Amino acid sequence: MCLLCFQFPIHRRQFTTGRPCTCKVLQLLLVCTTTAEVTLGDRLFKGALKYANQSLNGRFISQMVDGSLPQAAFDYYLKQDNLYLSKYARAFGVLGAKAAGTEELAWLLNRSVGFLHEHGKKANSELRESTFEKEASATTIAYTSFILESVWGDDMIMGYASVLPCQRLYDYLFATLNRTRHIAEDNPYKKFIEQYADPSNHVITLKMESFLEQYAVHGLSDEWLARAQFHYNTAMKYESQFFDQAIEHCEETGCEPATPIRALAEVPAPVQQAAEHSRWSTVCVAFPAAALALTISGLWGSRMRAAATYAKP
Repeated sequence: MCLLCFQFPIHRRQFTTGRPCTCKVLQLLLVCTTTAEVTLGDRLFKGALKYANQSLNGRFISQMVDGSLPQAAFDYYLKQDNLYLSKYARAFGVLGAKAAGTEELAWLLNRSVGFLHEHGKKANSELRESTFEKEASATTIAYTSFILESVWGDDMIMGYASVLPCQRLYDYLFATLNRTRHIAEDNPYKKFIEQYADPSNHVITLKMESFLEQYAVHGLSDEWLARAQFHYNTAMKYESQFFDQAIEHCEETGCEPATPIRALAEVPAPVQQAAEHSRWSTVCVAFPAAALALTISGLWGSRMRAAATYAKP
């Protein structure tokens, strides 16, 4: 609750008579009450904010803002991000198979396909596991292994706590840059920054956090909160390392001056539709995603049955 007092002269007409009157001083006491509750997603992000700011103030983002980021560094980032997204998409498929409801299932699977097409419709359509093993960096492997281990081997709260930092960070980073920094018209990364600063990206964040919230609706113990924060912090630290590796690789192999980047893939179809509760938004799940969910669901069931059998004396 906050109390604000304003003093300023005003002129008005009395509503009862229509005659003008002058009030030299108006003392206005405004009482405002904050009604919005802090969500678990907000709490986890606040706990990891110092790690998010490492990315915001790091060399990669700073050079992207002023346009001096070498093309080689950006290309390496895109290559590793594409490999990362191929695993991130799988993580969403696993979460979808474990989802509490069909709305959550459909939304997660739609996002899974969306991540495969993040850098173009053919970017990950034919990516084989052997390609990932051959081309993924140590940081990319470590980060994606952490995420997949979390979604496969832990509950939904820890799973969401592991995948949310990527989404929340990009939402925070590029919205902040677009709002507080001047991006020159001839900056070769202007389009990329604007793509992720689009308000539709925030819609995705809110939707993911709403799913997380439903699993914490009855409250969490201090121990459970600490575990969730650990997962969130770990993923956020990996995000900072992910940006850093592009600069480090560029310095090791030699960097060329920044040049206008190639045309980026268009922003996926309005994610507003995927976030809506309408029936159409759940019917539009791509067939490959549905097949993926069924496969993962079967694997998950088999895994649980095997674990139960193994646990028997």
